[in-house]
Amino acid sequence: MATIEEALYTLVTGRPLIGDIIGTRLYPLRLPQNPVYPAMVYQLVSARWPMAHDGPADMGFPRVQFDCYAASYGVTKILAKTLRREINGFVGTAAGVEITGIFFLNEIDEFGSQAEVYRVSLDFRVNYKE
Repeated sequence: MATIEEALYTLVTGRPLIGDIIGTRLYPLRLPQNPVYPAMVYQLVSARWPMAHDGPADMGFPRVQFDCYAASYGVTKILAKTLRREINGFVGTAAGVEITGIFFLNEIDEFGSQAEVYRVSLDFRVNYKE
């Protein structure tokens, strides 16, 4: 069975509207050296796995952050809006992982002056069955 990270990669890169913008330029944890923009990075920010009376509940509730990068602020905002619209509220299966809900939590804008690139970070809670 795939990890939740693999499932999210499959889900996001498989959405046509997102693919039109970034193709498969979705990376875990950080951008590669000399990245092509626009691109996205994803990372697990926090996670919890609840317990039931008889042991682990076999459910995960991680908070996942997606960072959208582009050379212009407008493209970055379009990518962030597209991501939010495409995965917020998603229920279904991706890479064999049953996702019971993805919920938008937060959005933050930033400009990286050294790299001359814009970034919008979006946080989501992802509920899934392990």
